[in-house]
Amino acid sequence: ARWEVHARSCGSLWRLLPEEVIYGRWVVFELEMHADVNCSSPVRATTAIAAGAYGSGHTTTANATIDLDVATPWTSPKALSPSGVGWSGRSDGIASRSHQLGTPWVGISTAAGSIVRCVRLLQSNLWDESTSSLVLQV
Repeated sequence: ARWEVHARSCGSLWRLLPEEVIYGRWVVFELEMHADVNCSSPVRATTAIAAGAYGSGHTTTANATIDLDVATPWTSPKALSPSGVGWSGRSDGIASRSHQLGTPWVGISTAAGSIVRCVRLLQSNLWDESTSSLVLQV
């Protein structure tokens, strides 16, 4: 669903977007957000959220990113064109210089007022299924 459809209290929705084009499918195994800069104080995720998914079963939901099981990744749909700009995911409603409408994103819903100071992301190590730069939005 669109980002703004996930109506929650201020400071309770956090998402990550690739800051660069992903040419294949974005494959995310685990996502952790922490309240401290040392990544030692996890922010409890009430649910995981994402724009689109590819596959069947557990991997079609963003909850695969917070299940503590590296064997169950969340996988975005594949880009429709070699340039990656035709990604078939749902529009996030916001376009900027660093991402286009339809960019895959994944995130978590937390208790209102949560603060995130550190993010750990376990993603594919293949160049066309990962990103080297992320945008964190609240």
